[in-house]
Amino acid sequence: MTVRLRSGASMVTKLGGFTLPVMLSAAIGVVTVPMLLASLGADAWGQVYLAQAAGQIAGVLVSFGWGVTGAAMIAGTSVSKRRAMLFQSLRIRLALFATIAPFVVLGLLLLTRGDIVISVLGGLTYLVPWLGASWYFIGEGSPLRLLVFDTIPNVLGTVIGVILAALTGNTALFLIFQAIGYLAGAIGGTAIALRGQPRAEWDTSGVKHWRRTLVDQRSSVITSATTTLYTNVPLLAVQLFVRELQPVFALAHMMYKYSIVVFTPIQQYFQSWVPQDNKLLQSRARFAAISATSIAVMGGALLAILGPALAQLLAPDAVVPLSFSLTLPFGVAVAAVAANSVIGLACLVAFRKIDAIARATVLGAAVGVPSAIVAAAFQSLAAVAWTFAAAEVLVFILYVTTLSRTLTHERSVSDTNSL
Repeated sequence: MTVRLRSGASMVTKLGGFTLPVMLSAAIGVVTVPMLLASLGADAWGQVYLAQAAGQIAGVLVSFGWGVTGAAMIAGTSVSKRRAMLFQSLRIRLALFATIAPFVVLGLLLLTRGDIVISVLGGLTYLVPWLGASWYFIGEGSPLRLLVFDTIPNVLGTVIGVILAALTGNTALFLIFQAIGYLAGAIGGTAIALRGQPRAEWDTSGVKHWRRTLVDQRSSVITSATTTLYTNVPLLAVQLFVRELQPVFALAHMMYKYSIVVFTPIQQYFQSWVPQDNKLLQSRARFAAISATSIAVMGGALLAILGPALAQLLAPDAVVPLSFSLTLPFGVAVAAVAANSVIGLACLVAFRKIDAIARATVLGAAVGVPSAIVAAAFQSLAAVAWTFAAAEVLVFILYVTTLSRTLTHERSVSDTNSL
């Protein structure tokens, strides 16, 4: 009984620790939206949000899968080998950043029709966070280090940028100080993570070592790339085909993103908890999947029902109000995405089913991307949102099926070994 109480108290403490950084970031994000809308205008804010989406898509290639599966991999790796994994990933991510950044800037120049400020500053700013060590802190179960060395620098940069934007109406100042905050978090967090682990001997200089690491990460990259693709393509498609309605769709998309952010502490806790004990892996995975799905459904329902009222508070002067026809499909998407984040990135990664995760997300993208483009071409925002929701529900079904089969197989193996 005492052991269970201690275990429960530890869970609550760690979950609370992970909640603080996420809630702080989410609160700042929500508060800054009306301020930026008021100081920069709806069109400029929509372009900043577009740069964020472009950075998220390209950031998948920069992070090269570590941001998706890295936390669970760190949790399941011995302490002596964690520092080597982080150091090797940093070298690769820096090389990828230098390669990909120019293409992001060029792409934004085309999408924004020559807006230099958004394209250059926005493109670079929203790539920087992918160089950080947040996934490492999550994997080692260190919410305090995540807060102090990653979240707080990011938040301070954003706050200063928003204040300057409110005073001057200057988009460039906002982006510059956000970039400074992201750089401080990425550099400081990585330095602390590398210094705080026991030194180990490893060889990361050889081409063969780099090639082997890249090959090992291929399924993680596919998962991250395809998920980000069909998450952000709807917004980009609306920008191309229904430009005049992009701000209202961006608002709905932003509310979806922050709903996922609210769920993030639960995902982070399970990513650091499920893989820690191989003897309890099956029961922990089952508990995590059921708990996460239940909470995710409730969260999606709240967004669908309360979304229009919340949008009115965030953007009271919006020309086109956000309606239930948009918040309903985004609510369905929230439920599926939140559940997928635990079932896939905590449970299936713990069982080393990364290839199965990649296959599921590729199928989701195959459904979501072309259908979103077609729906946008027909200028139906609700249809675009439903294509995104359908893709996520498909991924959820595939994840659940894979996890169920995995648990059945593991149980059969355990029963055989016990005979």
